[in-house]
Amino acid sequence: MRKGSGLSVLIILASFSALGCLGSDSVSRPSAELMAAPIQIDVGEAVNLDARASSTPDPTILMEYRWEFGDGQRQTTVHGFVTHVYNVPGDHIVRVTVVNNEGGEDSATVQIIVNSPPLIGLQVPERVLIGDMIDLDASGSSDPEGGELEITWDLDLDLDSDLNGDSTDDVDASGPITSLQALHVGVVRGAVTVSDILDSKTRLEWNVSVESRQFKVRWIERTITIPTIDDYTEEGDIWTSNMTPGADGRIYSMNATLILDYDYLHQMPQDNFTLRFRVPLHALEQMEHTHQENLTKNATAQIDISNLNPYPASEEIYEAMSKESLVARLLGDPELSVGNGIWVWSVEADESDPDCEIPNSELGCPDTIPDPDDGNHWTLEIEYVILVPAITEITLY
Repeated sequence: MRKGSGLSVLIILASFSALGCLGSDSVSRPSAELMAAPIQIDVGEAVNLDARASSTPDPTILMEYRWEFGDGQRQTTVHGFVTHVYNVPGDHIVRVTVVNNEGGEDSATVQIIVNSPPLIGLQVPERVLIGDMIDLDASGSSDPEGGELEITWDLDLDLDSDLNGDSTDDVDASGPITSLQALHVGVVRGAVTVSDILDSKTRLEWNVSVESRQFKVRWIERTITIPTIDDYTEEGDIWTSNMTPGADGRIYSMNATLILDYDYLHQMPQDNFTLRFRVPLHALEQMEHTHQENLTKNATAQIDISNLNPYPASEEIYEAMSKESLVARLLGDPELSVGNGIWVWSVEADESDPDCEIPNSELGCPDTIPDPDDGNHWTLEIEYVILVPAITEITLY
């Protein structure tokens, strides 16, 4: 054999050997696909991870799925679907590596946003008195991620204010601070909801005990003297005036005296006037005509009324929302407020020109000097006694 021929055979065999090695090292590679739902969650919630759309060339098959959840935890499965709960906030990269029976592998990733729900910092009083304002303060709330917050309030969990059939989801107020008035004795129940920019919500219910407010009431007797009224009225005319003496208390008694000026020229008969008052709110009315006891005294008309309302006990205890509401109740009781309202007073000159048709000195009608005027001067004195409530709140705590 020639040397040249043997060298050619060796080269050909080496070539075949090299091709065989290349063929045995060639591995089919899979293609990884990964989907996640949801991709935005709150701490403590779960994500569904689905790599079942991954594939590998025939005739190879996928043998395993290697999961890296991005929070330090790993898992290997023979199927392409897992659920993972995230307890660590932040942005996590999930990686799945799919491996086929030839050892070929491929990876796919997806990002999961794990949000920390807002933290509620709430200040609410444990108890208040009826009529007080209940101040609610959630300004101490915060977002662990540092974002802005939205704060809403349901101020009464027993009232469906938006009429949607659910009394626990109303939005009665918004903002970090709000308030409401305690209108009823008992427990006020409400809730505050704090939301972050990713619409993650934290809800906290609260309750406040509303206790009754007690007042001690004693009545003080006060005299109201109307400044003396001085006027002149001609025959047939009527003087009138309105006054409201019981605005601050219960009227207990009243005394009024009309005094006509003394006519020194004509002692008999004196002028005749009528004193009258009306209280329209209570259909209360009374009148008196002037009369003269003897020739030496002025003609007068007097009206005296007492016990318009019963005299209250020396001290009483009441429950009320406020001092003002108690005063309104005490003075607005229709059975104990007789005389409250406007008093309409009138002085009518029924007969103020009593000249004698026939002069007669024995009757007080001199034959030389007639009555020179058509009316008379008079004065009116009015005095009321009212009972004014002095109210002291009894401190319960």
